[in-house]
Amino acid sequence: MGVFILTLVRHGVTQFNLDRRIQGHTDTPLHPDGLEQAAKLGSLLRNETFTHCYSSDLQRALHTLIGILKLNENKSPPIIQDSQLREIYFGAAETLSIKEVRKMAEEAGGEMPPFYVAPGGESRLDVRVRMKSFFNSLCQSMYEKLFSNGMSRNFSGSCENYHEIQNDQDTNDTIFGQYSNLDHFDKISVMTGSNSDTSNGMWIMKGSERVNVSANVLVVSHGAALHQLLQYLVEELHCDVEDHGGLEVINHIPNTGMSRFIIRVAPVEGRMVVPRVHCLCLNRADHLRTEVY
Repeated sequence: MGVFILTLVRHGVTQFNLDRRIQGHTDTPLHPDGLEQAAKLGSLLRNETFTHCYSSDLQRALHTLIGILKLNENKSPPIIQDSQLREIYFGAAETLSIKEVRKMAEEAGGEMPPFYVAPGGESRLDVRVRMKSFFNSLCQSMYEKLFSNGMSRNFSGSCENYHEIQNDQDTNDTIFGQYSNLDHFDKISVMTGSNSDTSNGMWIMKGSERVNVSANVLVVSHGAALHQLLQYLVEELHCDVEDHGGLEVINHIPNTGMSRFIIRVAPVEGRMVVPRVHCLCLNRADHLRTEVY
């Protein structure tokens, strides 16, 4: 049984955000306000130890992550840039204003934004496929580090390769033990220190109970891409977000909004079961004191 923390962050605000223009794969820099947003989130997370840091290969995401880590009081790992974390590609609609895209959709006679797919652009399903691939490969990587003996290594980033088990409380109790019920956390910060129970010395608190974690993963990506990943966690992995505002909150991801999850992985018959996902917070933005776009 292994537990790791996953923190998802949208990049800071850009001039395109302020002008309500479509960015997609257009490599726009952060606005000064975006740099400030990253610093504010970095201040909030300054005492945490991150073991893995991932960013989209677009500069607005990368520089947001750099801004967060700049204030961190612990040594940070190398940043891994992954193109799977890119924003949705809007094709012919890239760099256009929202108004211009609406006009383009009307003239095409199809669906209106956000469901409209411009010529040459990605669909939301396309984006979900690659965000799922990133998440499932991350889970497999964590699984391999924890359960490397005698396990199957033919995982391809698809949930179809998980070992399917019944998702009920008795089964969860058997496989996940003390981690089967992770409700009612007093703290969402990942604590560090001397702890003989875990090699990384990291844990989170549930009342007076210390829950050990194997890794603390920070990911910075983009609004539409994160929206698809969050929907995957809720719709396909059955993560309950009702206590955090539900689907309405998922639909509105602010710049440098932060979502955090406990991810549990475990082997059954030498294969990883479908990860169990518990939401700690959803699109948290209380570190911001200025308007969120």
